[in-house]
Amino acid sequence: MAKDLRLAMVAAREAGANMALADSALAVYEAAEKRHDCKGRDFSVVYRYLGGKEE
Repeated sequence: MAKDLRLAMVAAREAGANMALADSALAVYEAAEKRHDCKGRDFSVVYRYLGGKEE
């Protein structure tokens, strides 16, 4: 999750693209990765981290 977003952020910077929400998204991904019930799962686990229901 976070690794892919970091790569996208680097590519965006190199291309001069604006990634206005990337830092906020990265913070959420990094926090989710620290939780035991979220670790090692795909990006859909962000719903669990934010308190929603996974489908």
